[in-house]
Amino acid sequence: MKTMRGRKAKPARRTPAGGQRREVLPEERGQAASKEAHVRRKAYELYANRGYEPGEDLSDWFEAERLVEEELRRRT
Repeated sequence: MKTMRGRKAKPARRTPAGGQRREVLPEERGQAASKEAHVRRKAYELYANRGYEPGEDLSDWFEAERLVEEELRRRT
C-alpha cells in the first residue's frame, strides 16, 4: 500500500455484491446505539462484580453481548 506522510493508506471500502450499499435507517441507528449502550453497561457491571480487576475487558464485553442478546430474544 502507498503511504502518506509515513502512514499506511486505508484500503478501499468494499460494497456488497451488486455494488450498492444498503441504507441504514435512522431507527436502526437508534436500536444499534441503544444495544451498544446496554452492552457497555452490562460489561461494566461484570467488571464491577469481579472487583474492578483489570485484564478481562474483552471477556467482559463478549459475555455482556451474549447476555444482552439472550435478554433481547426472551423479550420477543
